[in-house]
Amino acid sequence: MEIPHFVRLQSKYRAQGLSIVGLSLDDDGEKSVRPFAEDHDINYTMLLANKEIANLYGGVVGIPTTFVLDRQGRIVKKFIGVMPPEAFEEAIRPLLGA
Repeated sequence: MEIPHFVRLQSKYRAQGLSIVGLSLDDDGEKSVRPFAEDHDINYTMLLANKEIANLYGGVVGIPTTFVLDRQGRIVKKFIGVMPPEAFEEAIRPLLGA
């Protein structure tokens, strides 16, 4: 549900430094991720992750979980569950161009 919002945000703020990265925890990895990304016109980087990677970010207790990181890679916001697009834009706008 959130992917169309991320696609729009990436298009809107790419020139200001936004870099969205999607992490997939799908067990079958690229087999399902690549067609999904193509079907949804995803314009940002998609990576395959595992529980170890998820644990490095404090664990993922629900999907979707969205992390907003600053330019130094620090987590500044964590969203659990589906959020309205305005929530993401409010979180990233202060970090752009900083």
